[in-house]
Amino acid sequence: MSCPYPEQVEAFRALLPDNLIGRHALSHIEAALRWRDWRPSRSLRTEPELDRLRSQVHIILEAGLHKELNRRLKDAFHRQSVPAYPVSRASIVPSRLLLGAHDVDDFATHADRHQAVRRIILDLADQRPREARSC
Repeated sequence: MSCPYPEQVEAFRALLPDNLIGRHALSHIEAALRWRDWRPSRSLRTEPELDRLRSQVHIILEAGLHKELNRRLKDAFHRQSVPAYPVSRASIVPSRLLLGAHDVDDFATHADRHQAVRRIILDLADQRPREARSC
């Protein structure tokens, strides 16, 4: 089993010189590691859990909270503190947004890999009933 993504980046950072060339090389290494971690995987969670996530995304769309979901995802991405280099921010929270109703399956599969994104989805999906009652 390999080290968590941030630890892998730090290991490479320790090997590379702290100059323009080293930082540039690290950005390429980090992008490759990030792609490996974010590519779809079928074994992460059970299908019922993924179905539940898709359902929550549909609830968000039906409640008209699509824009709010993407705003919260952007905010979460930009709020992250990055210890050394800005490219590291992408390793903490993905910047993938929901494109629309046609994108629910792909978005849910991607979001399933990130606890922070699942939390944002759950929070918004849970808000919908409260908002409906107050109208």
